[in-house]
Amino acid sequence: MSFFIFNSSFRSKMESLASLRGWLRQKTNIFKMDRKRYCIIANNYLSLYKNEKMTETEESFSLSDIVDVHSLCTSSLPSFQISFQKRQPIIFQCLSVPECERWMCALRTPHSTEKVTIDDFLLEKLIGKGMSGKVFLARKKSTGELLAIKAIRKDKLKAHCKEYQIIAERNILMLATHQFITRLFYAFQSPTKFYFALEYVPGGDLRHHLEKEIVFSPFQIKLYLAEIIVALRSIHLLGVIYRDLKPENILIDKEGHIKLADFGLARMVTNENSKNTFCGTYEYLAPEMILEEQQTAAVDYWSLGILAYRLIVGTLPFKNPNPQRLFNMIVKNEPRIPRSIDSVAASFIKALLDKSPTKRLGAIGTDITKHEYFNGLDWAKVAKKQYQPEFQPYIDSEDSVSNFDSIYTEQEPKDSFVELPGNENRCLSPCCECNSSSSFLNSNSSYNSNYTDHDILFDDAIPVNDNGVEFQDENDELVDLPYQTDNTQFLVLKNFSINNEESPLMNSIRSFEDLQELS
Repeated sequence: MSFFIFNSSFRSKMESLASLRGWLRQKTNIFKMDRKRYCIIANNYLSLYKNEKMTETEESFSLSDIVDVHSLCTSSLPSFQISFQKRQPIIFQCLSVPECERWMCALRTPHSTEKVTIDDFLLEKLIGKGMSGKVFLARKKSTGELLAIKAIRKDKLKAHCKEYQIIAERNILMLATHQFITRLFYAFQSPTKFYFALEYVPGGDLRHHLEKEIVFSPFQIKLYLAEIIVALRSIHLLGVIYRDLKPENILIDKEGHIKLADFGLARMVTNENSKNTFCGTYEYLAPEMILEEQQTAAVDYWSLGILAYRLIVGTLPFKNPNPQRLFNMIVKNEPRIPRSIDSVAASFIKALLDKSPTKRLGAIGTDITKHEYFNGLDWAKVAKKQYQPEFQPYIDSEDSVSNFDSIYTEQEPKDSFVELPGNENRCLSPCCECNSSSSFLNSNSSYNSNYTDHDILFDDAIPVNDNGVEFQDENDELVDLPYQTDNTQFLVLKNFSINNEESPLMNSIRSFEDLQELS
């Protein structure tokens, strides 16, 4: 089958991104002077030259060694920082925001061609369990690297009509490379399961520490909320709504900083898919979600308000065991804030819990960072993790699981056998040759795509139905290559058809210009 391309000039843009080159200004600490360097991204390396003749390489960095790329707001010119595994970060300045975005997206794009299966990992501990699967602490056999393996059963997803979520989650994790978001290293599949190999965050989640009745200081709470805001703004700039902000999805790293996790309910915002999806944890749902009205980034700031109330007041603002009564309270009642709470903090909570999404603090047209609650906080230092958290989780070793629930960690870390539809059973034992895991991501990256489960329909915006995207045969594969250039996001879909031109996936291509106010 032929490629379906959402932009007529895609090939030239793709080529220009794959071999991106141009002048950048590198920030240095040498006499506090900057220097211009001609930079090239090609063959999995970022190379720096003194001139366009490229007669001699001054520096060269493997893209595989990059652990983070994020924008900076500390300069008059658009800037971004590249962090590496074993060397100091480097900072570059660009002449325009689109140019800066193009370089960041090119650097974030996975470039390795390594193929992995579940056999490449040693499952050491079970650290979590949900409706659709399990999360393991695992070690990559070839490198000894510790990762969190999220194993999701395909039959469970299909039974709950949530097949589309796994592709949406993968796409968003590929785009959302940020220091306050868990990093995706690999995504692959077996005949019965999807797997995400994610950054292991040993401090556990915020709920674990709240249940242990850890008391956080006002500064620590403020720092948590500030780091979450930085993370939310980064994904909102990509056109993504998180929709599942809650303590269980806020992980704490070994230094005490936060990382957002679990993007299963997140989605790209388009004009066609911005309403009618009811999802999330009941106590954290925004009024517009309950009323099935238009959803914007403001739903995340409502959830932030619920979280702020939980951290500052010590309980939830709306509680009722009866879901319908709880929803009625969320839609109609104002939160009751004890008089003992600082007036500035109370004002902050009330502004976030405004019933109107357009008036809510954090919505487009409002700047949450300017609220009095954050007076004295340097947002550049927050983004660069230069504030020292007062609370650091106890971690006695790199493979410690002491911050995860013992109800899971004491169980055998076993990737359970799942029967294939039609009794076409395949052994999933690591020693069995019939176990054929394959990646379901970009075939030009470390997420080598080879998806063959033709029974599943995928749609990136709404529950899967006949108007979605259907795989045609066992040779079809998903190879969407998301990248951002010239303020536009493009997706390439190979070897499958779109049955309906009005599918929300067709409308997922949007301009980023109206999101710039969120930066």
